[in-house]
Amino acid sequence: MLFRSVVLLDMRHVGKYARVYAGGYGPPVQIGRTGQPDLLLLVGGKALGLELKSATGRVSAGQVTCHAAWGSMGTPVVVVRSVAEALAAIEERRRA
Repeated sequence: MLFRSVVLLDMRHVGKYARVYAGGYGPPVQIGRTGQPDLLLLVGGKALGLELKSATGRVSAGQVTCHAAWGSMGTPVVVVRSVAEALAAIEERRRA
């Protein structure tokens, strides 16, 4: 069973978001760290980052740097553009 040992640890949408107050909006605040993958999974006890992109979405320079750093510490980050690619990345990490 594919999802038997997959746990979603974190889901991020990095960027600037407006603060909402009863009286209106405040200055935007930064959420997350630049380059962080969108999803952090635990697959059979091993971490895996997934960066979700559309068919034409591009990886930013900050993402390239961050993903390489995570990979050097044993947590690969895979850019996926479809559910099939995400499932394949999860299966590959499970077998690693």
